[in-house]
Amino acid sequence: YPLTINSLKRFNLYPEIALAVVYRLLNQFGMLSRQCWKVNRGDGMPAVSSCVGNQEPIYFYSTSVFVLHGLSMFSLFTLCWLINGKSLTSGVVGSLCYFFNHGEATRVMRTPALRESFSFPFHLLQLTALAYVMLSKESDSRKMAFRHKLSLTLSTLVYLLPWQFAQFSLGTQTLALFATYSLGFISRSKLVSIVLSQSAALVLCFILMFANRMLVTSFFASLLCSTWLILFLERVIGFDDLKFNEMPVWKKILVGLVRLLLLVSFMVALKHFVINWLLKHEDDSHIWDILRSKFSPQAHTFDTMLYTCAKEFDFLELDTFGQLTKTLLLPLSLFNILFCLARLMAKYFNFHGPHHTNEQRMREQNEDGVVLYNIFQMIAFSAMAMLIMRLKLFWTPHLCVFASFIGHKGIYSILSRYKSVANRQTCGLMVTGMLLSMMAYYGIANLNAQYQMQGEFSDYHGEKLMEWIRKSTKVDDAFVGSMPMMANVKLSTNRPIINHPHYEDVDLRERVKTIYSLMYGYRDVGELNRVLKSKYKAKYLVIEAPYCMSGPPGKPECQLSEIVHLDVKKSTPITACQSLIKADSQAKKYFKKVFESQHISVHQLL
Repeated sequence: YPLTINSLKRFNLYPEIALAVVYRLLNQFGMLSRQCWKVNRGDGMPAVSSCVGNQEPIYFYSTSVFVLHGLSMFSLFTLCWLINGKSLTSGVVGSLCYFFNHGEATRVMRTPALRESFSFPFHLLQLTALAYVMLSKESDSRKMAFRHKLSLTLSTLVYLLPWQFAQFSLGTQTLALFATYSLGFISRSKLVSIVLSQSAALVLCFILMFANRMLVTSFFASLLCSTWLILFLERVIGFDDLKFNEMPVWKKILVGLVRLLLLVSFMVALKHFVINWLLKHEDDSHIWDILRSKFSPQAHTFDTMLYTCAKEFDFLELDTFGQLTKTLLLPLSLFNILFCLARLMAKYFNFHGPHHTNEQRMREQNEDGVVLYNIFQMIAFSAMAMLIMRLKLFWTPHLCVFASFIGHKGIYSILSRYKSVANRQTCGLMVTGMLLSMMAYYGIANLNAQYQMQGEFSDYHGEKLMEWIRKSTKVDDAFVGSMPMMANVKLSTNRPIINHPHYEDVDLRERVKTIYSLMYGYRDVGELNRVLKSKYKAKYLVIEAPYCMSGPPGKPECQLSEIVHLDVKKSTPITACQSLIKADSQAKKYFKKVFESQHISVHQLL
């Protein structure tokens, strides 16, 4: 407010639209039910109606998210089964590893409404579709090839639509695929098919998101354009797979390094010079600022501190390594990665024994290409998780994928070297069973801990605020305050709000910075009044004492009064919000307190 925005363009709301359509259809046909009780809360609080059942919208919403995450397990099982030579043992191992490490793999049980909760199941589905494409034969019929491309395009699209950060993981996917191609582990035609599917999904998402500029100016889009440019240049100079395969190994490695250097150079030039400098686009600039701040504390800004002061955006905790080691997921995955890497290097340097027929060679190339791609992808996901703890939702499931390699025929082949082993398959199953038993010791304890998690939420003072707003203010009165509070005001009362928590827009970030520096900074309340009235047409200001008076425990640098002065000098002895809470003479001159309940107060602009 007072601006109008397209919610579908800004907020990735397609999951809610789909759920709303399904809910209304099921409710129309009487397929949903609920049971309600009248709850007397005591302490002078009014009685409320409490309902359970999928006819209650919040129950339907949460249940739908949890059902959707059943797709995660299906996709993970299929992915592990597929890339391990269609081994059921591998599918079971990967799935059990996910269950045993559930608390380190997802946070959907605590925050089902996050964008990642809708998107991540399709991430695993997209990886499965990618594996199908990479393992497909070049001789497949056009109809079959089209189905593979279509499945990859659609799975990439439904992964991109719900979550604005999906583009970053897809960017690492393109980088990992190109690195695999650069070393000759996948053919040019297969890379073209994959990149074509990714590009089509990006364009479709751009259209469905009403020309969301963050998509076309993203890291993902820059990598796709750079990949196309390199493929075009190779075609112009007549450099194809045949010429590459005829080279000695050292030349292949050199060519691979040149390809990667060109890709990174083109991407940086396109992203930072063409997009940022020429088009003046900075919607995702805060993401790069966050990454810079991880390596240089001096690079912190107001925007980066708002993110990195939250636990989810801090570095990965050491406790995570301990938890994953107890269930043997981390050591088993590292062993399998090193084994696969050694096996691939032996083949690459021609130490793998007798030559095969052309068909066998192509099948092996496809299988090796999938393994190498997943190793590169694992490196990317590991780096992402180490820097930003929230992104371990990519890392832990991918560890499960590599843990499933214990059931791969390549690792089983180690056992065949021992003459006393009569049946390699039987011995492999025994080893796998023994490892799963050891994993289950802590894994089942982790599951029980997850099952025992219970909680409740009660915010009576927030409830009183919303009731007051509905009864005592006009429908067009605009409110300003902290981002979480403004989201609640909009949801509960539908009043206009000046700022909100969606941060992937440069204009909104500047608005939040201006408002926060005036509210929580050492600034004059008169200046706060003038800016809110003249620039933003605000009528009421909501102040929450915890935001004003303190910060996160043990992090004094994360107090808002300190964060806002990274870029702005202090001009008064106390902050504007402290002046409003104390109701001093200066505050009474510009604001009138019209509501107060414990730590929340509302001030009308005079």
